[in-house]
Order: sequence, then structure tokens, then C-alpha cells
Amino acid sequence: MLFASSNAVMTSRRDQVKLSGVGSPDHVQSTETNTDINRFLRSVDDQEDNEDSEDSEERGFEHYFKMWHKNGMTSAAIKDDLGIAGLKFRYGKGSAKLKAREEYQKWKGYKAFLKENPLA
Repeated sequence: MLFASSNAVMTSRRDQVKLSGVGSPDHVQSTETNTDINRFLRSVDDQEDNEDSEDSEERGFEHYFKMWHKNGMTSAAIKDDLGIAGLKFRYGKGSAKLKAREEYQKWKGYKAFLKENPLA
């Protein structure tokens, strides 16, 4: 939705209507009275919470692993789909930058998942 507003009026005849004060009938106004957006932020002080946040990414990949396993995807197919060969070429095999990539982490995680849950 795009809103434009202008107070400039140019008329060449006296009988033309000036529309400078007319607004959009669909104009949206916020009904929220509390504008304190910081109230939704929280800080993590507990060490246990910090440990949970470290493996939250791995737990997020679990959904992919189960879906790929259900569809009978091999680790080689996932490697191709995620473009791991190109990443290895770009960053170098075993480099820290390669290991930091989400695609690489998904592929390695899926390989480990398949060791525990082999395809039928």
C-alpha cells in the first residue's frame, strides 16, 4: 500500500476544485497507545539459557533432517542440492569459513543423522 500526500495545488481556472485537503479514505492509523517496543526484549542471564541457544540451530535443522529422511534423500543428493562442492571450492576444504556456512552444517548434520537413522 502506498500513501502519498501533497499540499501543492495548481489551478488554471476558478471553477476547479482544490483537493489539497482530501485524504485517502483507506488511511490506516495505529490504534496502539503503548509505543514502548523495548518491552518485548529480554536479556539472557542464566548460563543454562545460553547453552540452549547454542544448539537451537541444530534443533532447527532436525526438521530438515526428518523431512529429507522421509523423502529418501541421500547425503550425496543433499550435498548437491546445497551446493557443497562449490562452497568447498570457494572457501577451501576444511576451512573455518566453510564450516561456518549454514549449508555445510546442514549437510554434515544430515550425514550424522543418517548414521543413527539409516535409509530403508
